[in-house]
Amino acid sequence: MVSPSAPPDSPREESPPPYSSVVECSPPEYDDGATQTGGSHGQKAAVIYAVLSLGFVIMVVMGCITGDLWMQLNRLKVTVEEHNTREVDLLKLRLDSLAINVHNISNHNEEVMTSLEMLADKVDRLRLKKDGELHYVMVAGVNPLQPDVRLLLVLSVPSLLAARR
Repeated sequence: MVSPSAPPDSPREESPPPYSSVVECSPPEYDDGATQTGGSHGQKAAVIYAVLSLGFVIMVVMGCITGDLWMQLNRLKVTVEEHNTREVDLLKLRLDSLAINVHNISNHNEEVMTSLEMLADKVDRLRLKKDGELHYVMVAGVNPLQPDVRLLLVLSVPSLLAARR
């Protein structure tokens, strides 16, 4: 089988035609749209890869900065909580101290008021003594009579014995 592009077998051989007659030398015509599109696709791809790479690098750097700031914020939060806890404990201690001081002051005020009452009674007695009412001074100096349980027991035993007879 003979290929269609094969020259026919001829008994005589012909010399090939000169190159200049076969191929005309004309300058090549460039299709501006096709050539720019092919080169443009390569340039567009390079720009897209560069922008994506730059965006990825920026995203990684921003992620690192955000992570670092997040960690610093958490450390600051823990530090503030510890500081606040210490301050609250200190304020509780101060409040307890003030409560004790207020209690002591109120007890002292009661003692002072009792002393003032005793002084007022003494002043009143001295005024009465000066006026000549000695019986009041003497009665005021006597302690009030307190009932004694032993005395009641001694008095009740003979009365119980007398009631049995």
